[in-house]
Amino acid sequence: LATIQLLPFAVLVAVYIPVTLAVDAFAFWVALAYSLPGKAPSYVEVFLIRGVTYLLSIISYGVGQGGVAIYLNRRLGIPLARAAGVVALASGVNVVLIAACAAIGLSIIGTSSSPVLFWIVALIACICPVYLAVIALKPAPLMRLGMLAPLFAAGLRGHAIVAVARAPHLAVLIIGHYVAMRMFGVTPSPGQALALLPILFAVGALPISPSGLGTSQAAAIALFAPFATGVTLADRQAGVMAYSLSLHFGALMADAVIGLAALWVIGRRPARRCCRSAIPSA
Repeated sequence: LATIQLLPFAVLVAVYIPVTLAVDAFAFWVALAYSLPGKAPSYVEVFLIRGVTYLLSIISYGVGQGGVAIYLNRRLGIPLARAAGVVALASGVNVVLIAACAAIGLSIIGTSSSPVLFWIVALIACICPVYLAVIALKPAPLMRLGMLAPLFAAGLRGHAIVAVARAPHLAVLIIGHYVAMRMFGVTPSPGQALALLPILFAVGALPISPSGLGTSQAAAIALFAPFATGVTLADRQAGVMAYSLSLHFGALMADAVIGLAALWVIGRRPARRCCRSAIPSA
């Protein structure tokens, strides 16, 4: 940590996290607009809801996603099963997009000193075609499940549209991490970062540890230690650890500030119950 310039890093975090929220909320808004045509909440409402659930994302990514479904139900009157299905659509597309990029990364970098890491990502990548095949085939037993209705209603075309809307979010994540790691003397080329960072995101999103803490750092060291400055392996690993932990905790603090601010704003807005009668209960 001794080599980092604190002010530029603080500015990076102060810009990176709100921009991430903005594009993340946009992807959710598109998913909602596609699932609830004519009845979806406004982008501002989705922005605030997603901002509040950043507090829950401090625990884990999955808990934050669940918070979105609960807020859609309580604030907007969307039946909980349908709200969970909309979140599953947005999250499923996110997993497909990250896994696709991770698979491309695997084809570029080949084997590694940490084969377990690559087997995990390869498994995620292999699941994606199965998921898309199920969406295309629309099995009747699954279509009768209310929570899965938005997934099948969107179809492959809807998944593609939501994926395009989600792409800016992934791009912001890659750029933010790339700039941060260079501040700590970790200097992969843009192509290497593009190939490797989606693998890091895929591993960090696994529900193994709170907020991905530990798994993200282990994956970062395995992937980026060869690109860090330092005479010894320990020096290079320390540089990657410093980048990963600093950005991780900087993001957690920014998430807490944004979440509390959004909670204060949304708490002063009246709940809008326009959707309950328009959407059949599951």
